[in-house]
Amino acid sequence: MPKFYRYIAVSVAAILLLFVSVSNAYAQTVSKRITGNDRFKTAVAVSNEGWPDGAEYVVLATAEDYPDALSAAPLAAKYDAPVLLTDKNTVNSDTTAEISRLKAKNIIIVGGVGVISQDVEDRLKSADGFTVTRIAGSDRYDTAVKVAEKLGDVNNIAVVTGSDFADAISMAPIAAKLKMPILLTEKDKVPQSVKNYLDGRKIDKTYVVGSFNEISQYAENALPNTVRISGDDKYQRNINVIKLFNNGLDLDTVYAATGENYPDALAASVLASKGSHPVIIVGKSVSPSLKYFLSSNAVNNITILGGAGAVSHEIESELTGMPQTIVSAENITATVMENDKYELPQNVTVKLSNYVNIQVPVIWNNTAVDTGKAGRFVYEGTVKGYSGKVQLVLNVKPSVVSVNDLYDETVKGANYNFPAYAVANYSDGTTGDYPVTWMTNYISIANTGTYIFQGNLSGSTMKVFLTLNVVPDEEVNVKDDVLREIILRQLGKPQSYTLHKSDVLNITSIVDNGTQQIKTLSGLENFKNLETLELKSRGIDNISYLQGLTNLKRLVLSGNEISDVSNLQGKSRLEYLDLSGNRISNISPLKDLKNLEYLYLKDNINGGVKLTDFSPLNGLMNSLRGRDF
Repeated sequence: MPKFYRYIAVSVAAILLLFVSVSNAYAQTVSKRITGNDRFKTAVAVSNEGWPDGAEYVVLATAEDYPDALSAAPLAAKYDAPVLLTDKNTVNSDTTAEISRLKAKNIIIVGGVGVISQDVEDRLKSADGFTVTRIAGSDRYDTAVKVAEKLGDVNNIAVVTGSDFADAISMAPIAAKLKMPILLTEKDKVPQSVKNYLDGRKIDKTYVVGSFNEISQYAENALPNTVRISGDDKYQRNINVIKLFNNGLDLDTVYAATGENYPDALAASVLASKGSHPVIIVGKSVSPSLKYFLSSNAVNNITILGGAGAVSHEIESELTGMPQTIVSAENITATVMENDKYELPQNVTVKLSNYVNIQVPVIWNNTAVDTGKAGRFVYEGTVKGYSGKVQLVLNVKPSVVSVNDLYDETVKGANYNFPAYAVANYSDGTTGDYPVTWMTNYISIANTGTYIFQGNLSGSTMKVFLTLNVVPDEEVNVKDDVLREIILRQLGKPQSYTLHKSDVLNITSIVDNGTQQIKTLSGLENFKNLETLELKSRGIDNISYLQGLTNLKRLVLSGNEISDVSNLQGKSRLEYLDLSGNRISNISPLKDLKNLEYLYLKDNINGGVKLTDFSPLNGLMNSLRGRDF
């Protein structure tokens, strides 16, 4: 955490050191318990936590053995129902009281009469107002299939061993969230009931949870499109399950249950799924994989399931001390085209106190994104456990409504390079260079004449046409001796050299900061590819010869005698224009130079009257990055 230190002398021999913290206040991990005196009461406490206002459905599972109960979580999630527990032969009184509190109308029993007796079912049916349904198969594998069938059409499934509960518990909250059935298998073969269920179904992914000790490669080969989630033990697999589905989880809160028994975690799996939270399992100690997981994430709340006999207070204390705090969050900048679809990101990158960067969920102040209008839009987000704000700047670029056709000139026999850009007209009234794709990048033309070529705006079907005038390599007459000397010096030619079209078409920049006067710019009209012209304080008074130079981007003619700027109309590529210290009184021809970023016009005086009215340029003011008026 950054600190600033200020030393203030209070005596000759003493110095007071002040520590002033300017960082955000970060939340520390807190824990709470959901527990009862036994597994029945813990399930009731979970139900109270997740369904304080009642529930129409209740899923009833056995508290005595796990196999038939393992598949219950996705079914309960489908009906937004808590999972409550009962004995085989009697309905637990705490469970009965909770069903009454919930005002439930429908009770779904998961498992056959061997785990929840017919007598229990009959007693529930005889009670007023209950509709009781039993989902059961011939064995644990078939029961899981029958539950899966109740979920309807699914794209993905989870498969775990039917010989233990831990992997199913790890998968339960995620499967519940995704409405994904949990099927059971034997180690070395897939039960026929599971094969029958899969037959004819299009399953995109089968998540096989377990090492080869739990589910063999042979069994996996009988399943469609498998993704195996393995690990050396159930605790490592628990973390690997969470890691695989991390993008869809909210790790601000995690639920912690014992990995030594199933009821507490089963009851909590649907509650955890409601908030997209995972369930972590612990033993008599915290596993290395869990330690690493917690120390690499910003977990602000840990909900412990069960009493100290299930998860000790020592482990609870250890768990809450492991997660890191968030010290900063990265802002986001995104750019899209007008009318393109854009969705605000669900996660942002944050830096933890151990300098690790992770992705965490973000809640934006406004989820409606309208890209129908170009502009810069700012969204602000919050991250749980971090007091600062996250900012997203969305730049919506205007769409192209039209493109200006191109006109160019080259000399006979020259290798012509096609222009890389055309001037596009955007929906917000601005113009700008836009990349063009041509059939070829260069061509050599042997005959004079006019040729027309077709190109496309890159990434678009919008067409642009180039009219290319091929002329003889004629002599170019630059009338002013000073200007001619500047050009020849730039070309590295002697003063006796005769300029031709092929020479001047290769010149893109003329910059000279000498002091000799230039009487006329005549001849510059042939410099079709000129992008930069910089001639300060040369006595220039006529810029009409620049009218056809459509490629100009930078023009610096400060300190001259210019009064008429009408010839700069249409210079859509101009980005930098310095006409300060001239004689300009009418600046309205400049108002449509939408691509200007820098404009300098101070000290323009004509007939003793100084230019002070810049209102014709009001439309440019917001886009100018530099100006002197």
